[in-house]
Amino acid sequence: RIASLNVLVGNRNFAPVLDTIRSLDADVVVVVEVGREWGERLADLDSLYPFREILPRGDAFGFAILSKHPLATSPSAGPADGIPQLLGRITRAEGDVWYVGATHVLPPVSPAAAALRDADLRSWCDELASVDAPAVLIGDFNDTPYSAPFRQRLADGRWHDSRIGFGIQPTWPASLGAFGIPIDHALLSNRVAAAARSTFPIPGSDHRGVLLDAVRVPVAATTESS
Repeated sequence: RIASLNVLVGNRNFAPVLDTIRSLDADVVVVVEVGREWGERLADLDSLYPFREILPRGDAFGFAILSKHPLATSPSAGPADGIPQLLGRITRAEGDVWYVGATHVLPPVSPAAAALRDADLRSWCDELASVDAPAVLIGDFNDTPYSAPFRQRLADGRWHDSRIGFGIQPTWPASLGAFGIPIDHALLSNRVAAAARSTFPIPGSDHRGVLLDAVRVPVAATTESS
């Protein structure tokens, strides 16, 4: 089970958000917009998530990956705009290794910003697709599934959208509920299928979170289907 939350860097609803994270009972939690104070407060979850990487920043592009299982992390390669993405290698048991890519890229506030967003996500998808294990790319893409760049990321068959079969699941702005748009996503490699997917409220944030129950697809099944 993997959860993704954009907590909103200026949000001060620390205790309710931490309670929300506890209630999800996820194996891995990705948090974006982790400012310095959020970085300190997430440490309150140490007993539940003893394995973690928390990289707060002074802007809206800090990250955290919290895990119940052993975790090794590294920044992604070649970000176009200097905003780091975070790659987590989770070992649930011997031979059961998963990769989780945490992402938060620039919003498309201008053509230049949109181009940087697309370059980052393209680089990130290429990097994570090369790992020899189940992989999930999750976080705030600042992009809708209806855009041409989003569709292009799925066109070569290396990734599929975890929303398929579970409805639209809008995440932003949270205040619009069902009338919002999905910009928080979870893309799955060919070794992963979605058993369940939903969104949930994040106290004080303008985003809804994404909760994904992911299952490993046997290599033989992916080979036969390709």
